Order: sequence, then structure tokens, then C-alpha cells
Amino acid sequence: MKSNKIKRSSWVMNQVYFKVKLVPDFERKFKSLIIEDNNFKSEDDLNKHYNENGELDKFIERILKCDFIEIYQFPFEYNSNNCETVDYEMQADYFERIDDDFSIHRSLFLV
Repeated sequence: MKSNKIKRSSWVMNQVYFKVKLVPDFERKFKSLIIEDNNFKSEDDLNKHYNENGELDKFIERILKCDFIEIYQFPFEYNSNNCETVDYEMQADYFERIDDDFSIHRSLFLV
């Protein structure tokens, strides 16, 4: 008789952190990118989806207090069938060490 248990997959990611400095006017640029990426019409839409309990503002407030933050690059899969030249560093998602709920775009930090 076959087992009815669902087999579990496992995947272990080695998070390699590095220190970065946020760009000037980070908060405005960060919110603008979220609005653009999610096709929101305004910051009100952003707040309804990402900031209902103030979690986005708390995240921004905390990281802006730091001279540097530590982030890691989420593994970005290379598609060898894609013939276009792609800047993978700019396409990858980066996440902060303490709170990785929000992706930080490569254009928003300096190495």
C-alpha cells in the first residue's frame, strides 16, 4: 500500500550578508518603487496593502537610524535560454538581516 503522506521538499539557502549604505532620500525612493512594482495609483494604495499596521514605516524608520545595514542577495536563477543581456545584480532581490519582509532594490543602496 502506498503512503498517503505528502513528501516534503527541502531547500537550504546560505545567506551571505554584506554591509551597505542607503541612498539619500531612501524612504521616498523605496515607496515609489513599491508603488510602481505593484501598479498602485498612490501612496494610499501602498498603505492599504503594506502599511496597515505600520510595519512598512517601522521598517523604514529602523533602517534609516543605521549608518549601514546588512543585507543578502536572494539567489537569482539564470535562464540560459534568455539571449538578452540582463543585469542580474539589478534584477535580484536584496533583504535586510533583521527584517526580511521587504525587498530592497539594488538602486537603493551603495556597496
